[in-house]
Amino acid sequence: MKDWGLLLVFGFGFYERMRFHLCLQRNNLKANGMMKILMTLISRNHGRMKMNLLRLQYNGLHCNLY
Repeated sequence: MKDWGLLLVFGFGFYERMRFHLCLQRNNLKANGMMKILMTLISRNHGRMKMNLLRLQYNGLHCNLY
């Protein structure tokens, strides 16, 4: 009878640890997904910002030439 109680406690502890591990994995996946979304947004905006800067520089040069 003692063995069953011990097994139950260890089994429950293992289950809790596994559940915690899966929770961490899920949170990591969420964080990675969020990071990917952020990185794509930043890279897209960065490209746009570069184009805007080039356009501003071109317009500035263009205005200065006339």
